[in-house]
Amino acid sequence: GIKKSFNNVIKANIGDAHAMGQKPISFIRQVLACVSDPSLINSVKYPSDVRQRAELLLSGCGGHSVGSYR
Repeated sequence: GIKKSFNNVIKANIGDAHAMGQKPISFIRQVLACVSDPSLINSVKYPSDVRQRAELLLSGCGGHSVGSYR
């Protein structure tokens, strides 16, 4: 091929941040799951910091819920 002015090509796949080396956003997703379904806060499947953050967020919500009909 044609000689380029650079030595390396960086993969910049749109929409695939993990392919670019970004760590998964598990904490945020787990907190979102717990505030969406508060029964998950009692599950040992979620780390304690996730459950504590979900409780903190829900304590600031009217009705201790992010839903509009609770």
